[in-house]
Amino acid sequence: MFLCRSALGAALLCAVSIPAIAAAAVPGYVKDAVADRGREPWQRDRDEARHPADVLTFANIKPGMVVVDLIPGDGYYTRMLSALVGAKGEVYAVVPDGGGPGARGSRTNQRDGKAPAENPKDFYLACTLGCYPEGRPAYVLPIDAILAIQNIDEYKNVTAMWEELSAFGGDLSVPKQADVVLTVDGYSQLHRGAPLALVEGVPGRVNGAKGLDVPAFTKSVYADLKPGGYYIVADYAAAKGAGVGAANSLHRSDADVAKAEITAAGFVFDGESSALAKSGDTHVSAVDGQAMERDTADQYLLRFKKPANAPATDKRPTPAQEHAIMDVYYGNTIFHGVSDPKGIVVKDGKVVSGVIAGISPKGDRLRYSYFNADHTYQEMGRVGEGPGPMQSGTWYWDADGHNCEIHQYPIDERQNIVCHVDETPGRKIGVVEKQNPDGTGRPTEIVAGHVYVPNSTVPSK
Repeated sequence: MFLCRSALGAALLCAVSIPAIAAAAVPGYVKDAVADRGREPWQRDRDEARHPADVLTFANIKPGMVVVDLIPGDGYYTRMLSALVGAKGEVYAVVPDGGGPGARGSRTNQRDGKAPAENPKDFYLACTLGCYPEGRPAYVLPIDAILAIQNIDEYKNVTAMWEELSAFGGDLSVPKQADVVLTVDGYSQLHRGAPLALVEGVPGRVNGAKGLDVPAFTKSVYADLKPGGYYIVADYAAAKGAGVGAANSLHRSDADVAKAEITAAGFVFDGESSALAKSGDTHVSAVDGQAMERDTADQYLLRFKKPANAPATDKRPTPAQEHAIMDVYYGNTIFHGVSDPKGIVVKDGKVVSGVIAGISPKGDRLRYSYFNADHTYQEMGRVGEGPGPMQSGTWYWDADGHNCEIHQYPIDERQNIVCHVDETPGRKIGVVEKQNPDGTGRPTEIVAGHVYVPNSTVPSK
């Protein structure tokens, strides 16, 4: 119960079961973002049905903020978010990994045209990869539209990221604490189960596609937000009581399920808006077809807040801690494989017995990794010992204390994110350090999934 007033000013005792947010006046910076001339014409054509000014106003996004555009689709909101937060803000556009398991496998399938079975439904995507003879389908990876936005100088505050959200049980890995995480039309995708296991594109690479643990992932979203930050969720509405069963078949989600899952992670339900409501929707038909047809479906719009007094959740190391963790590796050569050691015996930096279980058919995939103080890295291997003899890019820490790489080379993997559990000397971040038995004090595992091969020639500091 709370006090409210009638139109004549009389005090009344009012009751409400859920927070309800009235349409607020649209700030000028939101109007300017929606009017941004860099937006695609076919996206502008959808504004009347999608009400982006109302959504962005409801989301409390302001200039200078750090915003995560989670599951951005074709980037409908990405350009507007970039214009809204401005030069002092940042936008991380996070796309669930590939169109199948693994960046290289997804690209191989793309080049071979192995999926999807039909051309994209939206006409403006039909020739993204060229109009092929004999009706060959255009296999468009979800990241491609976002990479195109990042390449435009006016949107240089956008960082495209494609990552496996199911890593570590469920992980949203971005380089900085965010003010707002926004997902529009994406919540049902989190519940769609394991992605399609496409034909593997890399010999020896296992198709490890699996569904997402949404509660675990939601806790990661919570960790990635600043205290007082917002998680905004809009999605096609399923019928009340439908649960998560409508995600695969109808591409819809139940608003009550979203509320229960998100508040269970520690968020406070902060209100909802009817800006995207559509009357006449029975909530039982699949949201399919072209964009304009999808926009006729009823959508819910919810806002959740991380309490301003929430305990610190950011496990990123301080600069001093980072120095203690990484200094031993700067400029040094690290040998490693890709999985757990099986009775390995190493002499002069070479495996003389035992097996490093890896993706190479030989099971022996030694790599040389250089992590540099300017947050760049290079990783090299010998041709013939597994795919990808060279990788390079930048690295960062995420809120869960994982050390993450943003690949820039090879081009197939550009902006692909791979995160590891840190188990380096000097500091443990959320894990138990595993010392190797050679007495050097170096860890057996540098990162989860990578095995350190002891080598007396590696200098220590």
